[in-house]
Amino acid sequence: MANSGSHLKEDSNDLVKLNYNHFLDQIIDVLNGDKSKDLFKVSEDSKRLLMNVDELAYQICQLSINDPFIKQPFKTKCASINFIEGVENNFSDKLHQIQAKVKEVLENELPKKNDQSISIQNFLESIATPLETLKGQVNNNSISFNYPFEQQYTNLRKQRLTLPKDAQDIPPLLRLHKLSITVKQPTGFLKELRNSLNNYIEIHFDEEEQEDITEIVDNGFENQEKEDNEIYKVKKLIREEALGKIKKASSIKYLEFLYEKVKNDKDSVYLKDLIRRLKLIETYINDENQPDDYYTVCYQGVEFDFRQFFNNSYAFDSLPIIPQIEGYLGEMNDRDKDKQEFIFGMKLKLNGQVHISEGETSFDYHTSFLDLDKKENKDKLENEIEKDKFIKKLLKVVFLYYFVFASDSSPSDENYDPKLELNYNPVENFENQILKTLKENDDEKKKKLFNGIKRGFKKINIAFKLNKLRNLLIKCIEDPKLFDTKPYTLKVSISQGILEKDPDIVLTVVKFLTKN
Repeated sequence: MANSGSHLKEDSNDLVKLNYNHFLDQIIDVLNGDKSKDLFKVSEDSKRLLMNVDELAYQICQLSINDPFIKQPFKTKCASINFIEGVENNFSDKLHQIQAKVKEVLENELPKKNDQSISIQNFLESIATPLETLKGQVNNNSISFNYPFEQQYTNLRKQRLTLPKDAQDIPPLLRLHKLSITVKQPTGFLKELRNSLNNYIEIHFDEEEQEDITEIVDNGFENQEKEDNEIYKVKKLIREEALGKIKKASSIKYLEFLYEKVKNDKDSVYLKDLIRRLKLIETYINDENQPDDYYTVCYQGVEFDFRQFFNNSYAFDSLPIIPQIEGYLGEMNDRDKDKQEFIFGMKLKLNGQVHISEGETSFDYHTSFLDLDKKENKDKLENEIEKDKFIKKLLKVVFLYYFVFASDSSPSDENYDPKLELNYNPVENFENQILKTLKENDDEKKKKLFNGIKRGFKKINIAFKLNKLRNLLIKCIEDPKLFDTKPYTLKVSISQGILEKDPDIVLTVVKFLTKN
């Protein structure tokens, strides 16, 4: 993780190389076909130009397109333009061919004058609104495209961006925080998986069973490209979910990274407590001693599995203050060292306004779900389409917000000490006060519980604590000093809980994974 500047420099890299030739050829073929005439259409009054790009995209999707990730050692899903050798010139030429064909198709659809198509420039001028008609002050009480064009703005600045030949100690104009996730030895995963399965078979099954079960596992590896194959499912699990779990763990690491910068501040206890509680969630929800249905709750007939949801990478996103990993900045492969690197952008959600709720803060918006007497919430509960989605949002807030914000300390207390927040145990209280009630069949009791949680948040003045944390983090990220990169090591493993323990089931059904 690092706070990076906007310095530009020439550099070599191991970004994934792509071959777009076949993809561009298919676009050209579709544009040369009969369907290209559906791309543009002029309205009957000749005042609007309609572009049906979806139809063109649909036609291309129906074709067989070669994978642009040519001869990659790892599975790659996303990459920017980094051509394989010899593709650069072809890419430019094909884009010009596409541009020329699109222009030709457009010109053929434009209105005619004296049996001659008018030029694209003339058509655009005929449907455009002259800027002169839009002069004037903006009226905040009405929708308008007016702008005071004659009013000059004198506070603009500009600065040239250059590629320095030598390293220069110049403060950057732009700063960003980024997250790099490096996966070491991804190609060795199958070998490790096979060794682990062999060890499991040797430890958990009798000698007379081991040979037959080993044969089932071996057959799984031989047919691992089939979608109903169990090895295929394990590979898919790792590929699609492991990176997401790493990203969620990275959010906590990022907060720890920031905490090191502000730990001497008197308000840093609020950040320390947030980190502590997020870790408690991870420990609680992944307790292997608890059966899967232990975390399943229900309200008005709608079930919600806390464990299943909070193992997702986006589980923390509805919190008012939380790091969010957004923006896929690149992917690099180092074949010699057998490692793969994913680079993401980092941003901080700081209890800002939620626009769909008329400017409520994120905390107020999400805790408003707890008030089931609110008209908007009552309407959703009575709507069969909205009900299921709303109740799941509600139960998610109950779990997440209770774990992160429940407390027996309030800033209005006479002897309030922020450090006391670190003594509160949300696990114990959630088990005794929340989970027990949510697993019962008394919906009226649950409604009273939701209202009680909302009143409790107001009583302990969460808004005060959030404001302290928000100001602390803003002060941290606005620090003019660039932060050093800091590496963290995280090991990803697959729980033995996914493996079938009953030899009769393994041998009879010929499967070694449990249903879950």
